[in-house]
Amino acid sequence: MDYFADHPEFLDFGGRVEHPFLSEIIPRLSETMVQKKPKTILFIGIPDYDFVHGSFQIPNKVGAFVYFEKKLKGVLAISELTGSGMTKFSRFTGYPVEKN
Repeated sequence: MDYFADHPEFLDFGGRVEHPFLSEIIPRLSETMVQKKPKTILFIGIPDYDFVHGSFQIPNKVGAFVYFEKKLKGVLAISELTGSGMTKFSRFTGYPVEKN
């Protein structure tokens, strides 16, 4: 992230998207990991690579995630804003489920 996330070219490469699966799983993971749900979640999609990344806010914490849609795999990180350096990580797999 040190080499591309702060570059405007990278930010221009994708755009805001809605993602129903991530909208459901990120709050669940967050609640499991730190007993709090995110207040806001930002999803940035890069369609050419079937890739979604983004961030979210929790009181005294910040979170970020990446998700590879074709592989159905992602990772989520939640960091303390207290200066402790504590970061928790969770890998996850998302399988589509058809609703009848």
